[in-house]
Amino acid sequence: MDNKKDEILTHFQQIINSDDTSYCLGLLNQHDWDISSAVQTAIASQEFGVDDSPIETQPNPSSRNRSSNVHVFREPSTSSLHFSGSSVSDNKARASPKKWPASGSKEHDRLLKIDIDYRGKMLNFNVEDSKTIGKLKELISQKLNIPKCKLVLKNWPKQLDRIRDEATFKSLQLPASIKLNLTTPGIFNDPLNTLQNSMSENETFKRLESHFELIVRCQNKVHTLKFPGSKTVHDIKLSLYHVTNIPVRYQRWEGWPADVTDSITLAGSSIQLPSHNLILSSSRPPGSYATNSTIASKSRNVVELNSSDEEPMDEDDDVAEIYDANDDLEFDETPASGRAFGALLPAVATDPVAATEQFAQEFRNRFGSDGPLFYNGSLGDALKEALLCRARDRKLLAVYLHHEKSISVNVFCSEILCSSAVVPTLSSSFVTWGWDCTIEANKNKFIQDASQLFGSIAANKLKDFTPDQYPLLVIISRQRSTNDVVYIINGSSILDEVISKLLGAQELFRQTQEEDIREEDQRMARVSMLDQQNQAYEASLRADQAKAEQKRKEKEENERREEEESRKQKELERRLKEEKLKREKIRQNVAEQLPAEPDEHCKQELSRIRIRAPDNKILNRRFLASNPLQILFNYLTSEGFHVADFKVLTTFPRRDLKIEDPTKSLKDLKLCPQETLILEAKSDF
Repeated sequence: MDNKKDEILTHFQQIINSDDTSYCLGLLNQHDWDISSAVQTAIASQEFGVDDSPIETQPNPSSRNRSSNVHVFREPSTSSLHFSGSSVSDNKARASPKKWPASGSKEHDRLLKIDIDYRGKMLNFNVEDSKTIGKLKELISQKLNIPKCKLVLKNWPKQLDRIRDEATFKSLQLPASIKLNLTTPGIFNDPLNTLQNSMSENETFKRLESHFELIVRCQNKVHTLKFPGSKTVHDIKLSLYHVTNIPVRYQRWEGWPADVTDSITLAGSSIQLPSHNLILSSSRPPGSYATNSTIASKSRNVVELNSSDEEPMDEDDDVAEIYDANDDLEFDETPASGRAFGALLPAVATDPVAATEQFAQEFRNRFGSDGPLFYNGSLGDALKEALLCRARDRKLLAVYLHHEKSISVNVFCSEILCSSAVVPTLSSSFVTWGWDCTIEANKNKFIQDASQLFGSIAANKLKDFTPDQYPLLVIISRQRSTNDVVYIINGSSILDEVISKLLGAQELFRQTQEEDIREEDQRMARVSMLDQQNQAYEASLRADQAKAEQKRKEKEENERREEEESRKQKELERRLKEEKLKREKIRQNVAEQLPAEPDEHCKQELSRIRIRAPDNKILNRRFLASNPLQILFNYLTSEGFHVADFKVLTTFPRRDLKIEDPTKSLKDLKLCPQETLILEAKSDF
């Protein structure tokens, strides 16, 4: 080897961080010692899971001249474990350098016996320990016809409760025989009672290890693509999005079996090996397509990795070869005019109601009306709507944070946030609130609100996210009067991860909600009892107060009556006293004017009058027979018997002298020589 090639080899090994000389020589020889092409192939192999076995050092000339219409989608392999609800660690794991295997190294695979208890029935699997947890879930998914994202495996040994689907059994260092429990949140019927899958376990393994050739006709072009059997239908649709620039939600397919769903794998579907014909069309509105030049410009550098100078690869067909499901981050839905979309919020969002209205409208304009329904109002109002209410009415709060500078934003919104599997979950169990952090002022406002509502720790964590980690879907729950950040889902997450975390958050929230409902019911019962006691006490108090008020009124009435009677009595006494004084004065005047009583031996004719008073007092007096009747009346008045108050009656015949003319003489009235008169008070009649 000459010095120049030696320098190229050393430089190449440093770039890809590999000590495997034979592997590096194979890559360089394959690309005629073009270090740029070799590095691109090595990076694509590392990121998209291409087989790491050494490449033949001698290039095969025939491989340069063969047709480039057949593409192999290889499945990524990883053994990382996931112990945290935050997706930030996922990014760090993906960014860590890969250790290139030594050439020719092999290790014997153990066969694990796995027994799974599902609703009292046992499912038995024999799996090589080089397989991943996801492989096992795919087998279970095919056996039970349940989406992979609905499967939750529990009872792992060594407290390995949170294991990523990409982890291999070998990395977990499990015993040769283990027993697990399977739960399917949200699945209420028993799939084992309606199971109609006739494929044997060995046949399922064989189909999973096989590659399916899909011949897809789209827009007058034919794309021949190869996928491993572990790929789901959704993965196929997402990959075709990169080839045809037709987003998944606008794809219309013909040729899939009737029972195929997005979550089913190719191995579990009823399509035949080795090839299957499909037709793809678009239902996307006119004018919203990206131009072919946009696709070509984004894929040209990668397409040229496997193309020779003499035979360039067809851009439309071969772009799928080097793009895996995670590569959707490289594509956005830029309009044909080439103008990029702007932020979803104004430069300074001061009014939260107007800002969230604009956010929701801009989101619908860009990604369609099938997305989630965003809450209109401030973050605090959304939190009150979701969690600061009765325990029975609570929902989780999903905060979607948009960032226009993220390469993941368009695919995450269109293929995940607007997915038919995500939108119903958000609508039924979440209050979804959206905000755009593209502009620094708006981001700072959100961080300030989050610090007040969720605490400084959660706010600082959200503040540290960089634009390429956006968009974020932050799941907020509430436990023991505290708002907790349950999950932070970033834009690089795949659909299964998002659904799994949403379902997991729902399950945790449901348990907390049930406990809160019990506590709230107990508290409401205590409050109700206390209210009843307070009502009874208040009723008793009101009755006592009413009685006291009645007594007070009666007392006041008695005092008023007594006072009135006393006043009347005094008035009466005053009048009586005045009347008495008046009568006495009249009596004195009359007595002074009354002529003296004639002597008994007077020679003039006399009239002797005997008067019986009401008090049985007898008055006797002599009058001249010629005296007028008025003199008799004056005499009675002088004795204290005012004639106005009495009747002056004769004995026989009985007559009242007051009706007689007082000027008549006693003789004329036949009251002489003597007469007996009776005084009767007028009140006696």
